[in-house]
Amino acid sequence: SLAQNVNMKTHLPCRGWRPTLHYLLVAAGCLSQRAWLGATIRRSHSRPNEVPTSKRERLLWRPEDTFQRQTGRSPEDNGLFFLATPVNVTDMPVSERNPQFSHWRSRIKKVKNLKEFYSCLLTATQKAEVDSSVFGAAMQKCGYRRWWDALLDVYRIQCDMNISLSGIQRCIFLAALGNCLKDRSISCWKMNARKLKGLQLGKQIWQGMSPSEATDYDYNTALSSALSLCGAVGEAALPWASELFELRTHIQKDVFVYTTLLSLYEQTGHHLKVEELLKEMASKSQPPNVVTLGELMNAAGSDWKRAEQIWNHLVDELNVTPNVICYVAHAKVSILAGRPFGAMMILDTMWNEGLGDDNNNAAVVYLQALLIACHSDVSRFSARLSSYLEEAHGAIGPSMKNAGQQMKRQWSQMTSLGHSLLSCPMTVKFRDLLVYENAKQGEMKNWKDHLANSKYLIEE
Repeated sequence: SLAQNVNMKTHLPCRGWRPTLHYLLVAAGCLSQRAWLGATIRRSHSRPNEVPTSKRERLLWRPEDTFQRQTGRSPEDNGLFFLATPVNVTDMPVSERNPQFSHWRSRIKKVKNLKEFYSCLLTATQKAEVDSSVFGAAMQKCGYRRWWDALLDVYRIQCDMNISLSGIQRCIFLAALGNCLKDRSISCWKMNARKLKGLQLGKQIWQGMSPSEATDYDYNTALSSALSLCGAVGEAALPWASELFELRTHIQKDVFVYTTLLSLYEQTGHHLKVEELLKEMASKSQPPNVVTLGELMNAAGSDWKRAEQIWNHLVDELNVTPNVICYVAHAKVSILAGRPFGAMMILDTMWNEGLGDDNNNAAVVYLQALLIACHSDVSRFSARLSSYLEEAHGAIGPSMKNAGQQMKRQWSQMTSLGHSLLSCPMTVKFRDLLVYENAKQGEMKNWKDHLANSKYLIEE
């Protein structure tokens, strides 16, 4: 490979199979160049198929009125509302987004692994076919895939090439840092160290901004990105989040800024702050919307009683009409809390409202809950499980082909378990059924390995 060839020639140290991108570019002579690059950075126009499945679904199910405008200008983009902060590329100078480099932006977005990513970016840099939009696409890709080391490499190279970060580019980097702090595959102590580093970098990036020169819209976009990073860091970022929120008090903060801070307060248990902020939103004519409701459901964790309280307040008292994403997020709280009956009731309500019949995420969450319910009381729920598996095969099967690999595996594994449970229930133990992430990581991971039909679930 290109990375290995460079490493062999220069005898440079490497992490695992690869050296860092910084070392590769030094070895290739790229950092000695002073290529002229524009300082103002803009977001690459990402297509739905170029972002992670979960993010794609959240954006595609969001109401159109929560977006600034339609995404894209081509005929294929007609009616597409996908990017929360789309930009008009026709207003950008060539120095910021060179049309001749579009193939690099596209290739970076489509790489499937780190090896391809490093090779692609190295080649583009060697050919001096990079501008700010190419580096923006690289940062965005690292964030989507949670490639922490690669993200830091890209940032170091951009600094070494004297590329000034500003505007949307800084938002991309802040968002990418936050995404990388959601990686569950590393140990707690490694993640804690990563969070401290992410918070430090976030503060550095923010200090380089010029908020006094930004429009209200641009400032709100930047503030949302910074607060989102704070949410990924958690408790340690609360002082900085409060400081950021109090800056430029003459600017009208939008609902997304409020929502991001609300999520941070909720996940850290500052419920009084949540109530105060919701009242402030009403007084500022920025009432909570479906995005707010969905984020607060996610932030509630496994506290189902708190989730019910928030849901009743926003839906019944503040007249927020929940969408599919809100219902699924609410059901996930019940799965985390070890309440499969609760999850089933929430999703049954959603379907009775005529929503989400073909939603993959809802189908997976419901099947997880139904499997546990049936395992607990086979005689009561076997007919329901059999009927659901048959109906889902026709309704969900086709759409599941376009789902992410993890969801496909979970669906396949759970449908197989469902058939086993129906044909020979005593061969299936409770722990075998915990397939969905919220089930494996929530309260049920500590339950005993119940036998089938032992009626271990308690109705509340």
